Amino acid sequence: MSDTLAKPSRWIGRCIIAISAIHTLLAAVMFAPIVQQMAADGIYNSVGEDPMRGAVTWFFFAGFLMALLGMAVDLLEKHGAGRAMKTLGVTLLVFCILGIILMPVSGFWLMLIPAAAMIWNSRRG
Repeated sequence: MSDTLAKPSRWIGRCIIAISAIHTLLAAVMFAPIVQQMAADGIYNSVGEDPMRGAVTWFFFAGFLMALLGMAVDLLEKHGAGRAMKTLGVTLLVFCILGIILMPVSGFWLMLIPAAAMIWNSRRG
């Protein structure tokens, strides 16, 4: 039996990293004027009490955290950590469902595929 049939390919973590990159690029394009104004005001304490600046900041932070998650999942895929993948997959699935309930028009839908795959692959391994 070949290695590709014996072990699932490592795509889930990389998919999450790709979603993260798209999310961050979207933030840079959609919120460029706000980011430019924050930079013009000096980065330190540039969010202040402005809710839009706060939202933009968290939009970028979410992309960064997704990239970290994707790197961690890629390592779990590489080392075949089934139980950890299942736990992380279930947690991510719950997180996405809550995000979809709160913001149906959002990118949370994209993360359902990696979450489900993590759960499914953990059953196979």
